[in-house]
Amino acid sequence: MKLKFVFLALLLSGCASASADYAVKDGPKDRALPITSILYANKNVAAGSEIMQSDLKVHWIDINKKPTDALETVFQAVGLKAKFDLAEGQIVSTHDVADYSTAGENTTVLALRLDNEVVQKLQREAQQKNITLSHLCSGALDEYIANKAAIKKRN
Repeated sequence: MKLKFVFLALLLSGCASASADYAVKDGPKDRALPITSILYANKNVAAGSEIMQSDLKVHWIDINKKPTDALETVFQAVGLKAKFDLAEGQIVSTHDVADYSTAGENTTVLALRLDNEVVQKLQREAQQKNITLSHLCSGALDEYIANKAAIKKRN
């Protein structure tokens, strides 16, 4: 029984010393994680091509090793055009995508969960019209909003 108490005391003191490492002098505050996400090209992407989610992958790295201009999430690049050729495995930065600095002002990335069948139909239609999937969806949304406004005016 004494052995159990000794073990419990050692366990608690170990937890206390580990938690003391995370304490801050000013009081209890969240400590920044030592890792961050970073965006990589999942495959080769030609300059001028629209960047798709499948073109990208996210990895976790030591926060001190992250380049300052590296993008962190797919939403920072999806729908934008590659300014230069992207090689599979390269870090994607703000310099690699066209108009990254102004994209946030005029663009909102919309993430939808669609059945594969619907996505395939949309991709085929975009190919037939020789436009990107983003432009197809954007055009359809513009048309929907215009029709809704016209109906509202009539009523």
